[in-house]
Amino acid sequence: EDLKFVTAQSISNSHGAYDTSNGRYTAPVRGIYLVNLIGLLDNSFSSGSAIAKIYVNGSDTGIFLMYSGPTGQYHYGGGSSIVNLNANDYFTIKGDTKLHISNETNFSACLLQAY
Repeated sequence: EDLKFVTAQSISNSHGAYDTSNGRYTAPVRGIYLVNLIGLLDNSFSSGSAIAKIYVNGSDTGIFLMYSGPTGQYHYGGGSSIVNLNANDYFTIKGDTKLHISNETNFSACLLQAY
């Protein structure tokens, strides 16, 4: 499931890089980006790992942002990754059903270095 974050306050959106209608962050310039995700994990799962992955231009990057934790209760999990993007490349974050998709789950993306 594509994670569509309902607020853009969690990211610097001065260039209109994040589209709340489709959950895409589009790189305004070519460079190295830091992506952080904090997700509220649902209390309904009983075992396993909660997974969120980064997809660039629709393709699975194999980059995981979540991990397993306690079960049977709400708790936060998250992760960070470095992603190389060309100008106008976009990424989405896809999560499994263990993530509580609401204002409590958000991400940030920032340009570390343009090249």
